[in-house]
Amino acid sequence: KTALRFEAATATWVFRLAGLERVSPRRYVLQRRAVELFRANGTSALVALESHAQVRELWAKLARLCRAQNAMPLVADAPLSFSGLYPSDEAAQGDEADGQPPAALVASPHVEDVFARHAAKLTEAWRKRRVSNFAYLSALNELAGRTYSDISQWPVFPWVIADFESPKIDVDDPRVVRDLAKPMGALGPPSRAEAFVDRYRSFEDPTGCMPPFMFGSHYSSAGIVLHFLLRLEPYAHLAVDLQGRHFDIPDRLFHSLRESWVSATESMCDVKELVPELFYMAETLLNDNDLPLGSRQQTSDDADLKVDDVSLPPWAQDAHAFVRTHRLALEGEAVSASLHRWIDLVFGVDQRGERAEKATNVFYHLTYEGAVD
Repeated sequence: KTALRFEAATATWVFRLAGLERVSPRRYVLQRRAVELFRANGTSALVALESHAQVRELWAKLARLCRAQNAMPLVADAPLSFSGLYPSDEAAQGDEADGQPPAALVASPHVEDVFARHAAKLTEAWRKRRVSNFAYLSALNELAGRTYSDISQWPVFPWVIADFESPKIDVDDPRVVRDLAKPMGALGPPSRAEAFVDRYRSFEDPTGCMPPFMFGSHYSSAGIVLHFLLRLEPYAHLAVDLQGRHFDIPDRLFHSLRESWVSATESMCDVKELVPELFYMAETLLNDNDLPLGSRQQTSDDADLKVDDVSLPPWAQDAHAFVRTHRLALEGEAVSASLHRWIDLVFGVDQRGERAEKATNVFYHLTYEGAVD
């Protein structure tokens, strides 16, 4: 039977096409030279190839196989129908332009063509509010090469709530919502953004190899993912491995949502965004595994210094209430009105070049795709 065979120095992997649901291109070490194979049983495997040319060659061969065998929609359906972004009756109607179901997209031998068409259809569905903000962001992350199979390319979601002190909040009140037109480094005191811009304008590299940048850290990284998912496995073990077989210093651990927001909007070393789990998984905030996370330094006479469950804002009675309100805010009118601005910063036209400079959105050059050979 037809199968994909990947050979490495120490092992060989074989994937039967009949057992695969789809294949999606992925990034590996900021290069588009990986693919993720999704099995029909709900599992997946991330395979890093030697070059982007090999990814294109694999994609073209898969397209020919699917056309010749009239096989499963191996390459094309994700991230639309397989992610549940369209109602089943709409998916059954197919593409109005050519009268074919979405699987016909696989006829293109070029990966870029298929994903460009997916992105266009996806954005149109989101614009018409046929898909939720959460589903749209999830699909954009996948189209950008981010995946739950690679801790260094984890999906990234925005901070959406800016009020972590009030006893009650209205998620449709624009005053409660973070300014999504600005990256995290441009929020907070005006002097902070000015300092980042001054760094960029005055930067000089004697070697001429390093272009100027505003932010030396990034909005998403393996360390940031482990910071937020510390209380869950296997991320707790990964965090311990990262820190040399012990947890990080308690004061640096994720212990308070308010403190995390303050740090990301005031510190010159912190511009991190969020992970999607904070919009659907209350366990992210609970130390149900009783991990020995230590105690923070003394700050006041009556402060609870033990790092245990994450400290919540006053408007959240418990972790489940926080996640529920957080998700409502993401889907609310105030966020929906400006979410496209954040998407431009992270996935769109404001990532690089003059637009990135004007948007105060320039990061260290090695954090960009293609910067590493």
